[in-house]
Amino acid sequence: MAQQQPRARVIGSYGNAVPPQPVRSVLSIPTVCPVCKEKQIQRVSMAYSAGTTTNAGSFFGVGGDGEFFGGGTGGVSQTNLASALAPPVYKSGSVDSIVIVLSIVGFIVGVGMILTHLGASVIVNQGQRPDNGDMRFAGMMVAFVAAVMGTIAVLSMFKKNRYNTQEYPVLRRRWDTEWICHRCGARFTP
Repeated sequence: MAQQQPRARVIGSYGNAVPPQPVRSVLSIPTVCPVCKEKQIQRVSMAYSAGTTTNAGSFFGVGGDGEFFGGGTGGVSQTNLASALAPPVYKSGSVDSIVIVLSIVGFIVGVGMILTHLGASVIVNQGQRPDNGDMRFAGMMVAFVAAVMGTIAVLSMFKKNRYNTQEYPVLRRRWDTEWICHRCGARFTP
């Protein structure tokens, strides 16, 4: 007798029943390791979760002199296997954003140093420009360093954005579908 596929009853909009549809597996589930042919396999995501523990604790009390005291602690414990199976990391751009803002402020300050000093020199010396190279040089250096730091931060943000939109989804999909053999250590995708 032919084996029948399991059927799922799907409820449509407004509670109307839709005819039963065959259940389709989105991912194939392996039964043995393709390398050593053993059955000691597990999804990488599950092995990572099983080996990662988050803990937190707090304490408080009263000292001998009647003063209250307290504290807290927390952390993450991982097995070596779990740390080796960590998922790909989504790269944040918050530090780059702060550097860009500080660079803009630094650039404005540097240009302001140059313009303020030149303007003050012209007023004090009745239109004659004195040799005030030190202040102009300092302003130019502040503006230059700020511009370089801002440029580097912008390029870093573009690089992180490219990683997050193009590379990270592929790496994450691969990690979500990977399996590991606990006997031989092979990682594989069915």
